[in-house]
Amino acid sequence: MTMMIPFKLYSLALITVAAVLPSRATAQVIPDGTLGPESSLLIDVSAVEQLIQGGGAARGQSVPQL
Repeated sequence: MTMMIPFKLYSLALITVAAVLPSRATAQVIPDGTLGPESSLLIDVSAVEQLIQGGGAARGQSVPQL
């Protein structure tokens, strides 16, 4: 009987933490202007997916596009 109390408390704590934490992480890149202008275009494909098109801010040697 005494072993069940710590297990129940551990289970309750784990469930509480899992309920409070977000189910996924999101992040955004915020340009600071140090690379100069860029030409990327974000297209919303769905509520959770974006398509990135455009050249971006290329520096140095350019890589040929396929």
